[in-house]
Amino acid sequence: ALLDQARRGGARLPGRVALREGKKRLFATEDLSALLGDGDRVRVGPWYFTVAEGGHRGPDYVALDQMWHLPDAEGLWLYKMPPRTRIEHYSRKTREFLQTSQLVQGALQWEVGLQRKAAVRAVKLARKARKRNNRQLAKILNGVSQRRVAVARRHSLLLNKHQKNPDEAKQEEVKKNEVELDKAEVKAASAYLGGGSNWEEKEELDEDGNMQKFWVNKETGDITFDEPADINVDKKLALEAFEKAKKELEEKKKKRAAD
Repeated sequence: ALLDQARRGGARLPGRVALREGKKRLFATEDLSALLGDGDRVRVGPWYFTVAEGGHRGPDYVALDQMWHLPDAEGLWLYKMPPRTRIEHYSRKTREFLQTSQLVQGALQWEVGLQRKAAVRAVKLARKARKRNNRQLAKILNGVSQRRVAVARRHSLLLNKHQKNPDEAKQEEVKKNEVELDKAEVKAASAYLGGGSNWEEKEELDEDGNMQKFWVNKETGDITFDEPADINVDKKLALEAFEKAKKELEEKKKKRAAD
């Protein structure tokens, strides 16, 4: 810890912190609300963050301006850093501009898709290996698939849709869902209420040129070639959610018209 502090600088804050993948927040073992203010610059290892503006701090957490893209980490030291120099400020702005550019975002989407396809391919090969009683190879291939899914998930967090302010993202989601609900689509209604199936059905050509179905879990990224047992129940829930959401939308429209 002392070597890291001497190399990168900063004042070490009390306690330890934990970071969760995909979260713009660090969790602390000590209350840091009196030691950190809006816009303060902090460091965890070689990664630098800024405390989010708006007073998003509590006795056991601090909101950050950037998302943690790596796997969950805990037991880390937190350092309070001096303000950025002008060069560091413009360097960061340039990096953020490049990351959100259409070219980089397109490359990220392509790379995420490539990783997911590789995960599907590994699962298919693992399935064939199991049929041939080669369990060791199947285990290795399943591990490859899981790593590919993890990489795709981490890289997808760099996409612009995950970097938006939570309030803006929520407003956009509401508008999008209202449009989809107006089209009376069960899938949109399910998303609107947070219900419905977590499994997405897909098809792909196998080596023999035949279409083969498989299912991808939208939350975990898991892949299976066997139809999930709860998918029919989920479809029923989605239909019920659709009917309920449609009624709510009609009531909202009537209320707006009356106002």
